[in-house]
Amino acid sequence: STRCWRYVARRPVRRSGAWARIWNTRWTRHLLVIGIILGLADQVTGINTAMYYTPKVLAAAGFPMTDAISLNVISGGISFIGSAVGLWLVTRFARRHVGIYQEAGIV
Repeated sequence: STRCWRYVARRPVRRSGAWARIWNTRWTRHLLVIGIILGLADQVTGINTAMYYTPKVLAAAGFPMTDAISLNVISGGISFIGSAVGLWLVTRFARRHVGIYQEAGIV
């Protein structure tokens, strides 16, 4: 992974335009790569898939469909509350610190 990072960090790019300026500037290239990695890490956790299939799995486990959907709605409500708390934390504290703790929570 370090070898890959060194390759991306030192890769010379000689184009023009907005994307070229991003890739030609070392610190913006680092930010873009870090942002892409964090976004992929969030998607790989698969919470959206779990939320989608939860009622079907619970129904297959023997729960009535109404209970399975109710549990999914409750889970979605808790997710909403967690997102609201996260939004409040970002406005109250530095985004960097909130992001670090968020990614640590995913792992």
